[in-house]
Amino acid sequence: MMQGMVMPILYFPSAFLSALSMLLIPEMAEANARGERAAIQKAAERAFRFTLFFSFLVTSVLIVFAGDFGMLFYGSSEVGNILRVMAPIVPLMYLDSVVDGMLKGLDQQLYSLKYNFSDSVMRVILIAVFIPFFGIRAYMVILFMSEIYNAALSINRLLKVTAVEVDVVGWIITPAVCAALLYYVLLLIKKIILFGI
Repeated sequence: MMQGMVMPILYFPSAFLSALSMLLIPEMAEANARGERAAIQKAAERAFRFTLFFSFLVTSVLIVFAGDFGMLFYGSSEVGNILRVMAPIVPLMYLDSVVDGMLKGLDQQLYSLKYNFSDSVMRVILIAVFIPFFGIRAYMVILFMSEIYNAALSINRLLKVTAVEVDVVGWIITPAVCAALLYYVLLLIKKIILFGI
């Protein structure tokens, strides 16, 4: 249910970001080859800002309509419940994907390989230990931990290589506030449609 139903819904909107990530690789590689640090920093900042803004909005949509998506695609309310729980990890999932693309463009793919490999090993061990005792709940917690671990390492490496300074307001607070506003607007629209109020 998680891998075959929930995860495809979570990942589907990232198709747009995957295209962005593919475009960033040659742009970053060219700027890196020329030693244009300012261009690299500008591209990285734009990628962070756009990815987080987009992913926070997607998170709001997924939380509000999780139950509807579960019923629409699979006729299952349980899928919707799991989707609602997993939606908050979307910003890290999407950002991790884009950051990996930028690291490849900066000739840092070996670090991405190390991070992804260690993440996979950790995930397999945790699944083998905890799934038999705690089931799907353990799996959801493991996915959260795994994504936080992988994204933290990748983001830290990119920030170190590019010397980009984190813009907390522009990258996190502003998208989060916009996402919160969208969440309440969507809830209101949903209530109006369903109950006519």
